[in-house]
Amino acid sequence: MKITLKNLHEGIGAINELAEQKPGSAKLAYKLSRIVSSARAEYELLNKAQLELLQKHGTLVDQQTGQWAVDWDKRAEFEVEWQGLLENEIEIWGDPIKVDDLDGQLTLSIDDYARLQWLFNGD
Repeated sequence: MKITLKNLHEGIGAINELAEQKPGSAKLAYKLSRIVSSARAEYELLNKAQLELLQKHGTLVDQQTGQWAVDWDKRAEFEVEWQGLLENEIEIWGDPIKVDDLDGQLTLSIDDYARLQWLFNGD
């Protein structure tokens, strides 16, 4: 399925919650594990691209935590590049899951479902 990097960036916490689920169906568990693995691999690539942008436009302010600060005079350029990056579409393994097929097998929060709207289909 195709999603934007923005969807992935905003939904990584919900993806991690999804990884902790224990559905009763082996078929659903397998499908979710493939989706989570695919999403996490893409997220790692996004993190590398973000780090490159931070190195280009910012300064490492805390080596222990890896915290960066974007230089004030480069902020606008950073934002343009970051937002442009987030607009890219990527391919995540699988197809959207019909909510009716879940049959109570997941215990995600409403917020998690909202952040994963690209994964669940209400039809």
